Amino acid sequence: MRVYCRMKHGATKSNSEDRVLINNSILSDGVFFTEINSGNDPVVFAIADGVGGNPGGFLAAHMAVEGLMANTLPCNIDDAGVLQLIKNINNRIIEKSTYEGIYPKMATTLSGICLFQDKYYLFHVGNTRVYAWDDPYLTQLTVDHTYVKELRMLGLTEEEIRKNPKSSEINSCLGNGDPQTANRLYVKDVTDEIGSARMVILTTDGIHDFISNESLENSLTRITDIPTYLKDALAYAYSKGSRDDLSMVIVEMDDDTQRQEAF
Repeated sequence: MRVYCRMKHGATKSNSEDRVLINNSILSDGVFFTEINSGNDPVVFAIADGVGGNPGGFLAAHMAVEGLMANTLPCNIDDAGVLQLIKNINNRIIEKSTYEGIYPKMATTLSGICLFQDKYYLFHVGNTRVYAWDDPYLTQLTVDHTYVKELRMLGLTEEEIRKNPKSSEINSCLGNGDPQTANRLYVKDVTDEIGSARMVILTTDGIHDFISNESLENSLTRITDIPTYLKDALAYAYSKGSRDDLSMVIVEMDDDTQRQEAF
């Protein structure tokens, strides 16, 4: 498999609060590519978005992905083991913010995929996203932990949602000084979904809040070159008004990417 990543800090920021993990590499900005032959070793892709309203989001995001580096993971871990591992990471984030007091209530989202012995496990909390693309269909594998989703389920109109003071907030994440904030954290087996996918895509909300799932699905069918596609995707999100950190990862599961212009 081939893994491509492009990241750019927000237009009003000097540094990004996003972090991406690709096996043992932690990324915070720029462009990255690698090829991975998993064999019997664990493979991990993860994306974390430090919560901007809480100081220290960048540190919480870094701690979240650092705790999942592939070279620290046992080869026989299962979904329950991944869940416990992330709970332990959450406790470390809370302890650091509580006892060191540098960044009280620092917090982060976390989403990604672990591959262990032919089993793919999805882990997720917050509003970062993981998608599987099986040409021509895009499937969002994660569920956004946001108040917007709850407000829509309650039947509020889009105008009412926009006026609601909680409309831009997430309702579950790691950290925040309280283990209960991560109560929606989950891990599940997605071997069937990933096994049939041609690509796995990870995004932060700086991307997917400005590129709809429909637009993303349509654009993926027209890829000619993945690095160019990522560059164009970030530029497109920016053109649509995104001023947040921009992070996108594409894991290519096969070789066929000869398509038309995407955006």
